[in-house]
Amino acid sequence: MGRQDLREAEEQMGIHLLMVCMASIFSAVLLGLTMVMAWEMWIIPMILIGILVIWCFHIGRFVTEHTYEYLCTGFMIVECFYFGVHQESFTSMPVFICLMFLMMVLLEKKFLVYLVEGVYLMAFLYRVLIIRVSGEGIAHWDLTRMGIGFLGTIGAMIFSLFIIDRRREGRREVQEMAEQAAAAKQQNPDCQTFLMNCVRLSIW
Repeated sequence: MGRQDLREAEEQMGIHLLMVCMASIFSAVLLGLTMVMAWEMWIIPMILIGILVIWCFHIGRFVTEHTYEYLCTGFMIVECFYFGVHQESFTSMPVFICLMFLMMVLLEKKFLVYLVEGVYLMAFLYRVLIIRVSGEGIAHWDLTRMGIGFLGTIGAMIFSLFIIDRRREGRREVQEMAEQAAAAKQQNPDCQTFLMNCVRLSIW
């Protein structure tokens, strides 16, 4: 394994550790809110089993890196949706959405960025539908917070996609420079051999 491959492997391991720590903290927050706010208690064992499986996959490396990334992200997306569908916590959902956008930037996964935003839009539409069906009123301040959260997640999504494009472009440029340097290094001995042959012919 080359030095570049070793550095990429260490960077990937650091990102995976950040993912599992983030999932653990998010799970702890959800467990506390579920017990304090008396939400659906049957979700508690599911969260515990989910975070235990994520840690087992992280430590044991039973699956590939890409599979682990999708599993960990999917687990947090489900938790985020569960957090957002409740009235008491919906207006705080954009904070977790933006944290997930940050993680998707590190992974450079555009598809997951769209998926995270889609989950927020589902929770947003679900909340609007509940308000319409139940006929309950909504305060102007809460409506303003919902609008700010909606626009904020859209802006964060666009910014995340821009950063991913920039990171990919920068990595592509570095790779092209490395290939050019390797080609120049390979041509240098060939040039020296050609000059030596010219010198020999001139002597003869």
